[in-house]
Amino acid sequence: MKKIGFLINPIAGMGGRVGLKGTDDMAKRASRLGAQPVSAVRASTMLQNLQSKLRALSEPLKFCWLTSGGRMGADALETAGFSNLEVVYSPAQTPSQKDTTAATRVYV
Repeated sequence: MKKIGFLINPIAGMGGRVGLKGTDDMAKRASRLGAQPVSAVRASTMLQNLQSKLRALSEPLKFCWLTSGGRMGADALETAGFSNLEVVYSPAQTPSQKDTTAATRVYV
C-alpha cells in the first residue's frame, strides 16, 4: 500500500499577515498583533477537495496517510473523512518548531 506523509505546521503563515518575517519563535507576538492561524483551514480545504475527487473515481486508490496527532495533521484528515491514517508522531499540547522538526524526521 502506498503511503503519503501529511504534516501541518499550525502557526505557518501567521507572521506575514502582521508584518513579521516568519513565525518561528514569534507566534505569541503574531497573535498579540492580531494574527490568526491559517494553515489548518487551508489544509482542510485541500483535503475536502481531494476527498471529493477521490470519491468520484471509478476505482478507489488505496493508500495510507502518515501524519502527526491533533492539529498537526490527524484532526484535519479525520474532519475531511479520511480513516486510513497512521499517527506516527504525537506533538505537545501546544506544538512548537521542535515538534515540526521531530515529526519530519519520523516521516523520512
